[in-house]
Amino acid sequence: MSIAGGLALAPLAFILGLAGLSLDVKSAGLKAIKTPSFLMLMLFLLWVCVASIWSPYQPDDVLTNYIKLLIMGAVFYFSPTVFKQFSDQDVLNITRIFLAAMIIGALVVVIDIWTHFKVTLFFHPPKTLSDLGYRLRDAELNLSHAIAILVLLSAPVSFLLKSQFRNWKLLSAFFFMLITVAAVLIDLAIGVLCVAAVTMTMIFAFKFYRRVPLVILSFSVLTILFAPFLAFVSTQLIETDLGNIPASWEHRLRMWGYCWSVITENPIIGDGFDAARTYTAKWTTKEGIDLTIVSLHPHNAGIQIWTETGFVGALLASAFITTLFVPLKAYSTTPERSATVSGVMVAGLLLSSTTSGSWQSWWWGALAVSVSIIYLLPRLDITKTKLKVNSV
Repeated sequence: MSIAGGLALAPLAFILGLAGLSLDVKSAGLKAIKTPSFLMLMLFLLWVCVASIWSPYQPDDVLTNYIKLLIMGAVFYFSPTVFKQFSDQDVLNITRIFLAAMIIGALVVVIDIWTHFKVTLFFHPPKTLSDLGYRLRDAELNLSHAIAILVLLSAPVSFLLKSQFRNWKLLSAFFFMLITVAAVLIDLAIGVLCVAAVTMTMIFAFKFYRRVPLVILSFSVLTILFAPFLAFVSTQLIETDLGNIPASWEHRLRMWGYCWSVITENPIIGDGFDAARTYTAKWTTKEGIDLTIVSLHPHNAGIQIWTETGFVGALLASAFITTLFVPLKAYSTTPERSATVSGVMVAGLLLSSTTSGSWQSWWWGALAVSVSIIYLLPRLDITKTKLKVNSV
């Protein structure tokens, strides 16, 4: 999954979601479908589908991206249900498998980047010399996704290690070090920033466990509602000297600035679902390379929602996040749980604001799996089990 850039997370989350939906039907009689959060999620996704009507991007596929997003989003919602109904022994076994897989996955990512993608090329060798260039570019993108997933799951890893090992702090530091090394080697600045942000967030959330998760969720709403302000500021910044910032961040500023004009032209309903795929305007880098300003998506969830679905989409997305306050408050009843969910949220917020596309299935799958994993923690907080390996 790491080598494939996390692409397997979407089908994994879909399988979990189908299982969770089945369990929900049997145990609660579709009770979850009637919750405010599910209803708002479906309203938002339905509006996304409606926004495809006036989009300049019109694919020929029968199963279009917006239909897939509607189906997957609805099913992903039920992924955590599976983890909520595991037995204590199941939780323990799955936790051990999860921790081993995460540490091995982080090692594989570091080794692959360190050896200039030799692990990737071993599993997926190029057929021709020209094919090698495409393989290397794909490998860099995939491993960047892998680092994003490792960051997203770093908080659950830390506190699940705490439940299993006496020397959990050293193991957790080692895991965070692997992510940092991988991010530095591949020149992924947001990976290093996320590691620092998740670490600080966990520390604060552990101390102020009732407040921090709600503050992060509130800030998530604001990043969507006020995303056009970021786009406008970007239009001003690109007029200044950007010679001292990395090219990737200059590219982001230009993308966000470009989207400002689109938002002002279609502020209420947006330019249409996946419209960003059709933008062909280019800019020339400091190295003299011509690049498309908007690369498939604006690399900011709030700006993409406003650009493609307008104020209506931003309002529905914000309303969905707002419905999560009640379940979030109910979950964050201990410092461990609060720090875990806060770490996942801040990582998801930073990555959604700088890297991932709003409609990418691998990212939705990663978020669904991350939310599911945090439900391994509550029962492992209970020290009644004698199966822990605290002697390590």
